[in-house]
Amino acid sequence: MRRTSPLPWNAARLTLLAATLVVHLFARPALGATPSATPDSVVGVWRNVNDRQQLMMVNTTADGGVEFLCQGRFFATTMRRESGFVGIARQPDHLNVESSLYKYSIMHVARVDPTMLHISFSRMVDQPGPDAQLWEFVNRYGRDDLSKGGVADSTLPKLGERVYVEEFPVAIERVPPDYPAWAKEKGIQGTVMVQALVGKDGLVKDVHVVASVSGLDDYAVGAVRQWRFKPAMARGKPVAVWVSLPVKFTLH
Repeated sequence: MRRTSPLPWNAARLTLLAATLVVHLFARPALGATPSATPDSVVGVWRNVNDRQQLMMVNTTADGGVEFLCQGRFFATTMRRESGFVGIARQPDHLNVESSLYKYSIMHVARVDPTMLHISFSRMVDQPGPDAQLWEFVNRYGRDDLSKGGVADSTLPKLGERVYVEEFPVAIERVPPDYPAWAKEKGIQGTVMVQALVGKDGLVKDVHVVASVSGLDDYAVGAVRQWRFKPAMARGKPVAVWVSLPVKFTLH
């Protein structure tokens, strides 16, 4: 008997979930939540306490959200709540080959202490999942600081916004993407095209997929977020600019 995904939600049910999540986040506080001060920044690199090979990158988005990315495990865009962060998580669904290769759930993130996060996945917006993961802080990597209130830097250009440059960014450190065994076994290959926002410090501030390869987008985004650049220059000063980058996955 073929095993099915525990959360086999189609696009219509996912849309309903997103609408419900927005209502819960903005209409009322979490049940049983205790008001607390704005947490210190969670932006940076975190490591799974029980599986130290798993690294998670956390970054702010252009609209003030917070992204959590663990390559091959999950990708979630969340919003701040009094109890932490809550959002929709996308996870690879290797068992349900007839689907889009993803399953969806609600991700709950709460801070245990300044260097530890509690993460779980659930079907409920107001109730964390039963299986918790503990993630320990590793280091920061220069992204926007959530201690600013989670507000994105308004000086950064928006996706598609033209910026005058005289010298374009040059990659000085490229991190290759993980190429999961399950994708190779299924013969999945191709090039994921992304738009990356390279800041004045040469660090990647944001990434958007513009040409997708089913099941491999998160691996491409996770790799590009770790790239380092010589920043773009204009009138003798570094400037932030969006650049197009191909991330290739080839079987041979």
